[in-house]
Amino acid sequence: MRKRIFQYFIGVATLGIILTLFLVVAICYKICKFDRLVGEVREQTLLLLMLSVVGVFLLCAIISGLLTQNLMKAIQKRKLETVEDNAKMRQEFTANVSHELKTPLTAISGYAELIANDMIAPESEIQRVAGEIHSNAKRLITLINDVIRLSELDSGAVEEMLEPVSLSSIAQTCVSMLQISAEKHHVTLRYRGEEVEILGTRQMVEEILYNLCDNAIRYNKENGSVDVVVEQKDDKAVLWVRDTGIGIPEIHQERVFERFYRVDKGRSKSTGGTGLGLAIIKHILPSLNGEIQLNSEEMQGTEIKVTFPVYVEK
Repeated sequence: MRKRIFQYFIGVATLGIILTLFLVVAICYKICKFDRLVGEVREQTLLLLMLSVVGVFLLCAIISGLLTQNLMKAIQKRKLETVEDNAKMRQEFTANVSHELKTPLTAISGYAELIANDMIAPESEIQRVAGEIHSNAKRLITLINDVIRLSELDSGAVEEMLEPVSLSSIAQTCVSMLQISAEKHHVTLRYRGEEVEILGTRQMVEEILYNLCDNAIRYNKENGSVDVVVEQKDDKAVLWVRDTGIGIPEIHQERVFERFYRVDKGRSKSTGGTGLGLAIIKHILPSLNGEIQLNSEEMQGTEIKVTFPVYVEK
């Protein structure tokens, strides 16, 4: 991309120099009335005209060279900044993954050690510890799967063929699948909508819907609600996920799509969230030409709007 911009710039600069020379010649010819000059005056005027043309050419070449040099410096600087930013992101991601993996592993190791050393006597206590081990193992598996999926989306290793899929059908399936989780959190999960098809893959659309609905359930209030709505507006398919949860403070709203970023870290860990769901959505949407908007108010709830181009059979 940068190479094409540079080539385009050089072409424009060269064309500008040529046009400037023609313009100088035309102006000089007009002013000097060259066709009416004779003898030595004609030769002197011609020499002066040639020197002027050479001077303008050199001036344009110098200006073009300086601009090219500045452009190259800017490109190199931007390239260096990009490399540094990528290195920093990799370091942060590695540190975050290590920390997130360490937490459940430490819990599993600690509980397993207690059992191995016969430090848990009552049967009810053993069941509680086994439940904690199972819970942390599930969290670990979910985290690993999310990291692998995010890595695949980053690298473009998985090329998925897009096809017409029913957004409304997938939304209904997702709502049905998450009803048990909603009941567990004492949240009412509802769906309403109309039949709309988009171009995508079932897996991608399911991931978007699952992560949005799962977050809306996890970060909700006691006896709260989540509404999933699918509708068509002109040539756009619109997915709404509205909840009556704890909301997101304005200062955090721009960062919630970052990897491992959590507004309420304590609540995320207690509910089993990995902090990668919205990052996965952010990486999927460009493949579907989708866009996402977030509107949230602290302690009032969150509304997320996702738009896709409607699939029209040709």
